[in-house]
Amino acid sequence: MAKTPYTRIAIVEFPNGKPYNTRCPRTDIVEGCQVSVLMHPSSANPERVDGTVVAIQWERWNCKHVTDLLASEVPDFDLGEDYAKFMEKIRLQAQARHEMRQIYDDLELGDGEDVYLSDGVWLTQHGTLTAR
Repeated sequence: MAKTPYTRIAIVEFPNGKPYNTRCPRTDIVEGCQVSVLMHPSSANPERVDGTVVAIQWERWNCKHVTDLLASEVPDFDLGEDYAKFMEKIRLQAQARHEMRQIYDDLELGDGEDVYLSDGVWLTQHGTLTAR
């Protein structure tokens, strides 16, 4: 009998203080991120609940809830048929952030501080650019 493969799990704490185990396929979602969890995605009435990632683990669990968006990425309108396009945009943004974090890892000095690039532009450990 084959074992269930390991799955990336985000433990998300909701405003009521209760933690939930959720599948989290996005590697750019890390501990401390404000996220939106899709609850009961296969049901007729899925809903989104915002929370904070308190831990990331790899487990052989089959979680029914999915952490697939940062809270800042949740649109304030009904996506309808544009959901696939929206999720593709989110996937591309996540890929870009991952690549920027790889650049940060290559340039940082081991102290966890932001890296100065040029002309007042800094690269954070999260892969974002800031101007100072």
